[in-house]
Amino acid sequence: MNTSFKARLGTDLETMAALVAIGRMEEKGSDSIPALLTFVAGDCPQRASAATRALFALAPRAVLPSRWQENEHLNALSSAAFTLPSWMQKDLEQASDNTFFAGLCLVKMRELESIEARDRFIRRLTVFSGAWEEIAYFFAKEGFNKEAEVLCSAVKELAKLQYPLQISFSPTMQCQLHCPYCIAGADMPYPSEPDADEEQMEALLNWMETHGIIRLGLTGGEPTLFAGFPYFVEKFKARGFEYYLASNGLISQASLQTIAQKKPLCVTLHLTPEVLFSRQLSQYKETARRLLAENIYTIMRCNFPNPEDDPLIYLSIAGEVGLREIRIAIPMPNAKRGNRFVEMTRFTAYSPLLDTLVSQAEQRAMTIQISKPFPICCMTKRVARHFLRNGSLACVCPNHLQGFSNNIVVYPDLHFSACLGLNYRSSMPITAYKGAEDAASSFSGTLLHRMHTPISEQCRHCPLGLRGQCIGACLSYRPEVNNERPDLA
Repeated sequence: MNTSFKARLGTDLETMAALVAIGRMEEKGSDSIPALLTFVAGDCPQRASAATRALFALAPRAVLPSRWQENEHLNALSSAAFTLPSWMQKDLEQASDNTFFAGLCLVKMRELESIEARDRFIRRLTVFSGAWEEIAYFFAKEGFNKEAEVLCSAVKELAKLQYPLQISFSPTMQCQLHCPYCIAGADMPYPSEPDADEEQMEALLNWMETHGIIRLGLTGGEPTLFAGFPYFVEKFKARGFEYYLASNGLISQASLQTIAQKKPLCVTLHLTPEVLFSRQLSQYKETARRLLAENIYTIMRCNFPNPEDDPLIYLSIAGEVGLREIRIAIPMPNAKRGNRFVEMTRFTAYSPLLDTLVSQAEQRAMTIQISKPFPICCMTKRVARHFLRNGSLACVCPNHLQGFSNNIVVYPDLHFSACLGLNYRSSMPITAYKGAEDAASSFSGTLLHRMHTPISEQCRHCPLGLRGQCIGACLSYRPEVNNERPDLA
């Protein structure tokens, strides 16, 4: 056994031992936060990454971003009592702000002597979206002014990478399926509207190019049913746009060839009950296998219309075709509530389903992410920490980003809505506006109103609800706002 191999083996064993220790620290709870920050500040990326994920699970206030703008808040009702699950009481027992976590970060910063170590620590702290402002304040107050400036700058850089200017586009509203919970098409009049034509496609791409929007999400309907799909993909890829795709998995061979040649950032394949319990499941599986064979990042997406649904069927199919990531949600209402959705009174009934899903996925080394807002207080400790640890709870409903333009959906006629759920359409095409934020300004008041409307009295008192770090459920569950069309908000 040569010397280099022995050294490498020793290092690997040390890292493995450290990872086991980090796992045990997470099990012990918030008392382990100082020790975990030591790993975050260390020179081993693997240990730092594991410790960061453990901190995500233990410090929800530090990782969940606030949706509020400066000086915005929910007014707490001091006279009303409320009860959080016992595991949340433990994790949120400190004050409702992040002074505790920020103070520990400051202690660690004091211990770091080299500029390199401090810079490394700062860069790793940028992922704590809910605490970075408090951390920067503590740094500056202690005299670490340069470090505070670097942290603020790095956070903004990371946000641009995570959430570049983008829009979603539905070139067609056609679909082979008729899912009653579909937020896009369940209450559409029949026959559906005409597909986008070449002139509209060209106008949209020109508008995006003019306003620096480089990312396009293709949705629908089923976007691959769009007659101009190959031509459109070829056209916008040639102009330097990147794209991602949401599909029902029933993709023709011709469209699959286009996707293979003009690779997207990712493809999300929705596995619906209509496909799951029909002969169409074989085509879905073949689509998934083909995309994976082409080295395309592919995700299974599934909705659970009933808390009695069997989640293991989805895990089994994902494992069969080689998919390692599943994104889940419960059916939510659209703006007109013309689709079938899960009432809020049934949220707690989903606890056993989520617990089974997460438990079994962890055993199979699969990643389960939650893709729509769901009350953390309706989750078990295991489920909540799973979604905190993998970061998906920090990413749900980013409507407030990029001047409320992050989730804009453009329809075949180029009119648009705030998001898939709040699908009231504008009276003017998006190309009539001076960029995405200008278009979003027409409905930002509506989104602010809905965001500041809690789904329950308990949200008014929960530290996460008060700061807009948990909004409980999709904004479409809130009462309708007067004149909610985008141009009139």
